[in-house]
Amino acid sequence: MPANTLAEEVLADHPNHVRAVWVESSNPANTFAGTRDVERALEAAELSVVVDVAYTETAALADYVLPAASQHEKWEFTLFTFEWPTNYFQLRPPLLDPLPGTLVEAEIYTRPAATARRRR
Repeated sequence: MPANTLAEEVLADHPNHVRAVWVESSNPANTFAGTRDVERALEAAELSVVVDVAYTETAALADYVLPAASQHEKWEFTLFTFEWPTNYFQLRPPLLDPLPGTLVEAEIYTRPAATARRRR
């Protein structure tokens, strides 16, 4: 779905319209075309979740905000494929401990799955 159709897809009067919006490391309420429509759509969604390092305009409209650790607080990697078939892989360790209450994205995504598995 093109980003600038988000508001239309949520606000549509159709039984299969978008009902939930999950935003990660993005700020559609500030950066997508039609800011007022995007804000209305985020408020109208049955569920809106934001995963980000910053409390953005979109986060302010969300039902849930899941604070993520910054790139300096987690392991990160880069894969370069400049000279096929030789690839280069760079692994960077965290420089700082994560701020209290934040998690790396992998933990944010795996915790609900682990909880759901335990409930079975």
